[in-house]
Amino acid sequence: MIRLGMKRGTIIVMLILSLITTIGVIIRNKVVKDNAGTGQIKDVPDEKAAINVAKAIWLPTYGQKALDEKPFHASLKNDSIWVVEAALKEGTDSITAYAEIKKKDGEILKIIRH
Repeated sequence: MIRLGMKRGTIIVMLILSLITTIGVIIRNKVVKDNAGTGQIKDVPDEKAAINVAKAIWLPTYGQKALDEKPFHASLKNDSIWVVEAALKEGTDSITAYAEIKKKDGEILKIIRH
């Protein structure tokens, strides 16, 4: 009698965990489909957006000092990858922060700081 109750309790717990997992997956998929305004990037359409993505990555990685390194420049490589650079001082060729970002989905391919 006790064993049957324990098995039943285990089955109920497993079903509840399975239900919670399923609901979590459904909610996550809904969030991914309705990603407007959630911070998830669909694409990086222009230089300004590419610079903003790079700055958003540089800040937690390298700190505020990386954002103080201006000016920022972005160029599109092979029509698919944004290359964003920050120069130590305007008019110099010294690059201190560098990022490569996929245009189609905002994936960060590379970040470097010298």
